[in-house]
Amino acid sequence: MKQNDEKKQIVISEELVHEVVDFPDDANSPTKFLERMVKGCMLRMGYDGALNNSNYLKSKFQKPYKFIVHSVLQALSHCKGGYDAMRDYQMNMVTDLVLNKKYIFSHIVFHCMVENVKSKNRTWIHPRFVQMIC
Repeated sequence: MKQNDEKKQIVISEELVHEVVDFPDDANSPTKFLERMVKGCMLRMGYDGALNNSNYLKSKFQKPYKFIVHSVLQALSHCKGGYDAMRDYQMNMVTDLVLNKKYIFSHIVFHCMVENVKSKNRTWIHPRFVQMIC
């Protein structure tokens, strides 16, 4: 990163993401819920699609829950597009929010950032978090 015409190296760690973004998670919180719990939550939310698919579609949820799903997909997705299908980590996030469980959001955000840096197509997918950290 360049700041005042100086190159400055920035080291971002999971702890730094947790500290700066101030997610309400702790070290004992899970990063993944049981598949049975996630599917039960999706049924509770009125999901009207096949539960055995690897991705759930936003369009298959009942109207009151589409906004929660949409918010997670827009704010915490590490993809550039395709905002209708939820991946497994996003399904866990929604389960956490609906069932009011503990979950380590900073862990997921950090690992998605690392995955993006290691990929061939390097883009800043979480620019809000990077701006807050810098």
